[in-house]
Amino acid sequence: MIRKIRSYLLFWPALVMSTLFIFVPLLINKLTFRSSKFTSRVNRFWGKTVFWASGSTITIKGEIKGDGPFVIVANHTSMLDIAVALVVLGNVDFRFASRPLFFKIPILRQDMLWGGHFPLDRDNPRKSLRELYALEGFKRGESLMMFPEGTRSLDGEIKDFDGGAAATAIHHGVPVLPMRFSGLYDAFPKGKHFPRPTAISVRIGEPILTDGLNSMKDAGRLTEKVQSWVSNAVEVPR
Repeated sequence: MIRKIRSYLLFWPALVMSTLFIFVPLLINKLTFRSSKFTSRVNRFWGKTVFWASGSTITIKGEIKGDGPFVIVANHTSMLDIAVALVVLGNVDFRFASRPLFFKIPILRQDMLWGGHFPLDRDNPRKSLRELYALEGFKRGESLMMFPEGTRSLDGEIKDFDGGAAATAIHHGVPVLPMRFSGLYDAFPKGKHFPRPTAISVRIGEPILTDGLNSMKDAGRLTEKVQSWVSNAVEVPR
């Protein structure tokens, strides 16, 4: 009951206030020491605050093996997906690609840009792929999180993955780290205005190496392999 009250009364105030709060430290970091690790800590603060306000809980199965960087891939069912990723991935220094719409909102736009995130136009896949190929973050050890379905699922079912994440991993020579979110559709599906406290589970897979892969045909096969893992990952017992 307490979690339900929290989600109704505190979720949106917490999301707005945390978004406003991180503006200043991200600005200072941008103008001064430009620390990637500091940026990650600020991003995690935002994620932990938003997730706490949702009233949900997380159970994690598996662990992150290897130091990265990775292209992190997960199914996309909820507005809470990014917050959950920021909580679950702990000390992994990662950024994410997002819809251009979010970069048109004042304050949020600067938070996202200074936080190292960037817009990706799903309606122009060639342009998006060029931008993904040009990313410099992997050289600094930064991972990238992508949702290959392109948008949140309307029914909680996993949709076909596009090949952008796999092609990016192959181009930069980094592994794909697959994750499966369960329960997030129940917690905050598209079209709802408030989250519902839910027992969420996250399964982290083994990194899938891209050594020796170099073609779009390879990207197609890798995409199928990643989608198969995400679709068939066993849920964590609640």
